[in-house]
Amino acid sequence: MSKSERTIDGPGPLPFLAPLPGESRTAEVERQLKESIDLGLLPAGSRLPSEGDLAEQLGVSAMTLREALASLREQGLLVTRRGRAGGSFVQDPGAQQRSGAAALRAYSVNDLRDLLDHHGAIAAAIARLAAERAGASDLGRLQADNERFEAAAGAAERRRADARFHVDLAVASHSSRLTGEEVRFQGELSGPLWLPRGADPDPAGHAAGHAAVLAALERRSPEAAGAAAETAAKRAAERLLARRLEISA
Repeated sequence: MSKSERTIDGPGPLPFLAPLPGESRTAEVERQLKESIDLGLLPAGSRLPSEGDLAEQLGVSAMTLREALASLREQGLLVTRRGRAGGSFVQDPGAQQRSGAAALRAYSVNDLRDLLDHHGAIAAAIARLAAERAGASDLGRLQADNERFEAAAGAAERRRADARFHVDLAVASHSSRLTGEEVRFQGELSGPLWLPRGADPDPAGHAAGHAAVLAALERRSPEAAGAAAETAAKRAAERLLARRLEISA
């Protein structure tokens, strides 16, 4: 793992995991953790926080969490080790990831457009709040994320670096609900966005979009941050809709 990559090695809270509504939500816990692994927010080899701490952060019972962890172990995404240095560790998801094309094909064009409209509104709200609330450490993480994106080699690395930037931007908004929404969107559609075939995903345009948001955050300008995030979301939406139409052709 390069020095630029972060590691997650419990027992602290994981800011990209949001509390879950309701009571027992095993499938929702499983989804959040699976998406976090797929996006590289929980890198291979990372140790999760203790079951008690993680259940408390997610607002679920210990039994619900254990059921979700058991399912992830069955899928080969987690492994549990005993002993003083034990715990639940993330395994390389490699073969477990869904095909980006298959994920995109699951949406009708109209459903995809609705989802992208929803994300555009969320992205703008996140950026506006981040411009008001982000601290120095938040800005430092975002700058490192963009540098990682610019240095990435290949679509897979760019996908993870881009997703990490957007999730860290949501974390900088200090809204757990918006962060959960952003993680869910990245888990669903970052793969299709960075498919190696089809329309060019435009890495330079993504990097410029990151830089525009960062500049607005540094100026503490919610309006500029929201506008930059909305512009970036619209560009991504245009590419995703074009790819969906290519699949239909």
